[in-house]
Amino acid sequence: MNLPVHYLGLAVILFLSNTLYAAAGFGFGLLSVPVLLLAGWPPYQAVAISATSVIVHGSFSFWRTPPRTADGALMRPPGRELLWLVAAGVAGQPVGVWLLSRLAGWSRAEMTQVFGGLLLVVLAVKLWWRPRPQPRLHPAWGLGTLFSSGLISGMSGMGGPPLVLWAMAHTWSAERIRVTLWTLFSLLSVTNLCWLSWRFGAPVREAIGLGLLFGPVTLLGAAPGNWIARRLSPTQSRHAVTAILLIVALYAVSQPILLGTGR
Repeated sequence: MNLPVHYLGLAVILFLSNTLYAAAGFGFGLLSVPVLLLAGWPPYQAVAISATSVIVHGSFSFWRTPPRTADGALMRPPGRELLWLVAAGVAGQPVGVWLLSRLAGWSRAEMTQVFGGLLLVVLAVKLWWRPRPQPRLHPAWGLGTLFSSGLISGMSGMGGPPLVLWAMAHTWSAERIRVTLWTLFSLLSVTNLCWLSWRFGAPVREAIGLGLLFGPVTLLGAAPGNWIARRLSPTQSRHAVTAILLIVALYAVSQPILLGTGR
């Protein structure tokens, strides 16, 4: 493929992925990784470019978001709480990789299918039970969620939904939910890049460089995403996130059928 066209395609993919990410608070890799694979990028480079872009967006958004609103409400996750949450997520990542290695008879696509089925069950219970968001959840919920998110990420590469459901269970503003998710995803992406770089070496470092080089294009995609987010009420935002999670679950369940169950 012609190199200018190749990189123009990369720029378009990153722009559109960040539009979704800015609007919903998650979903960058959901859009970017499959499309990058279709465009011919190796899986580890597709994941590395996506993770680097998540870090670029999260770092910029954390920097530009004030710690509190004018009326004193928190906008950023507290530092001490953030440390424990990230530690739990990082601890879960190698456990998920280890479990995947032990389930030698299962393909990654089949593991993803099981995860999608579990997510459908959780969403069905949530829609039936309709729990009310709370101002504050017990810390054990956060630690358990981040650990399970890291574990599922290591097993299937789809660790975001548990974290999204945990954030949506709070009575936070839509902006605080998005900033919290961006921050946690960014910090966990750093450890993910370390794993990838250690395992695949120079090609991953090249992909990280491309993610940084295309950082300005990625950030431009936040403008339309933020425009969409500002026009959604907290209730509308929760409904939109639930719909996106449903799409994620259906994609995960159907992935082995659509793309095969390659080992």
